[in-house]
Amino acid sequence: MTQQHVLLHYSTRTTYRTPSIIPSFHHFIMSQNINHYSPTHFISLDIHPSILKRSKEQNFYIIRSVSVFYPNPEPILYLVGSFGNEYKLCFSKDTISCSCDYSNSFPCKHLLFILRSLDVKLKSGPLLVYPYKILQLLTKDSVSHLCLDRKTDDLCSSHRTNGSICCFCKHLLEGPISTCFQCSLSFHYVCVQDKFYCPHCSSPCDFLQSHNINNHRNLYNILSRRIIPLSQQPPYPSLIQQFEFNQDGSMQSI
Repeated sequence: MTQQHVLLHYSTRTTYRTPSIIPSFHHFIMSQNINHYSPTHFISLDIHPSILKRSKEQNFYIIRSVSVFYPNPEPILYLVGSFGNEYKLCFSKDTISCSCDYSNSFPCKHLLFILRSLDVKLKSGPLLVYPYKILQLLTKDSVSHLCLDRKTDDLCSSHRTNGSICCFCKHLLEGPISTCFQCSLSFHYVCVQDKFYCPHCSSPCDFLQSHNINNHRNLYNILSRRIIPLSQQPPYPSLIQQFEFNQDGSMQSI
């Protein structure tokens, strides 16, 4: 088998198929010899300049506690995007996919952000990538600088822990959710909207709201309370909680 570059055409859901030979161009292959690997292990990314720019200018964070890292055969990263929306990036030896609304124009800014963070040199135009080598880089240590602090991570991941079940009514967590700032447990908004104390830890009511925006869980209120910088506000200002500092230095919703 002679050395060659291989493009894997991808569908609108970013599943890669049908290898075909293409001319040599700017590429990233983390191996000095590709003869030992199947061509299907390579994918081609066509990087749009505007998306690359956004990946550099906007802020993104990894929710570590619900993410899965290498040596798991298929790492999964849960990312908080520039609007506070949560996205899911999946890696395998053959494919890379993202749950964002721009997956049709893959690679999206979320993937480019991760690749840049792994010291992959990016520029606009076509790029060849060997996914198995990428996922080998996705260890906890390699992306620790991208992860949220422990308290913020607990708050942002609460809706995915405990089997994604409301700690009050024991039903699946869907729709508007309230998360207790003190114990980091989540409830349906309607289950605690009239409560003055957390049903779990009995602390005075201090709930942070999260909503589904375009089928993505929006965590802007949690990040705002924790003073985590984001690039932009959510597209629905009415969902944003306002906070103020008390005399004792604590913060409350207003």
